[in-house]
Amino acid sequence: MNTPVEPDLLQSKLARAWIDLFRAVAIAQVVVFHVLFAVARFAPKEAIPGFIDRLPGALNVFWEPVGVDAIFVVSAFLLTRGLLANASTGFPANLRVYAIKRLSRILPLYYVALAFYALVEGPSWQSIILSAFFLGHTLSDTNVIPVGWSMEVMVLVYLALPFVVFWLARSRRPLLWLTVLLLISVAVRFLAIAMDDTDLTLFFARIVAIGDIPTITSELYYRPWHRLSPFVIGVALGFLCMPGSRAYLAMKRSRLSRNVLVMTGLAVLIALNWLPIQRTEASWNLTRYDWVATWYLGGAYAVSSLAVAMILAGLVTTQDGQARFAEMKVFGLLSRNIFAIYLFHFPCILVAAIIVFATARRAELEIAFGQANVGQIVAISVVALAISLTIAIPITKYLEVAPQNWLRRRFMSEQNP
Repeated sequence: MNTPVEPDLLQSKLARAWIDLFRAVAIAQVVVFHVLFAVARFAPKEAIPGFIDRLPGALNVFWEPVGVDAIFVVSAFLLTRGLLANASTGFPANLRVYAIKRLSRILPLYYVALAFYALVEGPSWQSIILSAFFLGHTLSDTNVIPVGWSMEVMVLVYLALPFVVFWLARSRRPLLWLTVLLLISVAVRFLAIAMDDTDLTLFFARIVAIGDIPTITSELYYRPWHRLSPFVIGVALGFLCMPGSRAYLAMKRSRLSRNVLVMTGLAVLIALNWLPIQRTEASWNLTRYDWVATWYLGGAYAVSSLAVAMILAGLVTTQDGQARFAEMKVFGLLSRNIFAIYLFHFPCILVAAIIVFATARRAELEIAFGQANVGQIVAISVVALAISLTIAIPITKYLEVAPQNWLRRRFMSEQNP
């Protein structure tokens, strides 16, 4: 008797809706994260501690880059599932199609963003060239695009991913190897910290309040080899969610298993990201202790990404007909336009601040930032996200999808549509 083949979860309309919701929440968190740091950049330094104190603890999560790591996890998960689903057609063919799809997806809009920020900021030719080849934070200390560091690590991962997935698919214990890779990616961060003698206590609070950015924190944040943990976790999730696997069947058939995953992931995210690490005076800012700061800086991104993966696993294996909230159109809009929003939301934050504070004068904006309250921060964030989405829709249509379709028609053979 033949066992029925379990359909791929990505064929489920609701699973795709959950992924859209996940990506929408992630990009919204990124925008608010950068709104808060816009205040830290433009407000008078003496006003920043008061600004931080005025914000409620419920906003603590927006001081940390949770959203970008969630995007990394989702991207690695989706790409791994796609590679595994097409493995039967053979690695060489898959590699060619995969490369064309990835490059046509990234390059056109990335270079539009590079040209835009180069015209606005006037960087050196060296910075432009390094950024054009995704080497700004690999061979230097900057990328012309404000979020260029993340594009660099994504391209690095995208280039290596088909080889890694092909190797893992042929191994008997892919999850064991992925666990080893995860431990190595975390160990690299701890090794960098161990080799540096910087005082890391209250490192984040010092960065926000006085702009004291230790070199080691910049290294750990921007260098591609220090940001691999979310991708390894996303690949592992792709293997766990293979149709027919025990983990996939357990999640698909057991509502309790899904709920446990989601609730556990949420609990970890709350415990980790609601710590007031941006506050120098908070008694429960545990980074005032050197060993906590070390472990936080070394392992927090990996732990946070594991929690994100648990939530995502529980959501995408939900049975059809449940949680229709995920299918709201706004989440699909944000998800489909996420690349354009991500690349171009920085100037939208400035425009939103001008609208909310009703002034375009720099001196007045600086004072307004320093005196901002929670209502104004929320308003700037909402307006910035709305403007970002509004401009992202035509950008996606004409500067991302149009050249992407042309490149795929031009370079993909008929047998590999």
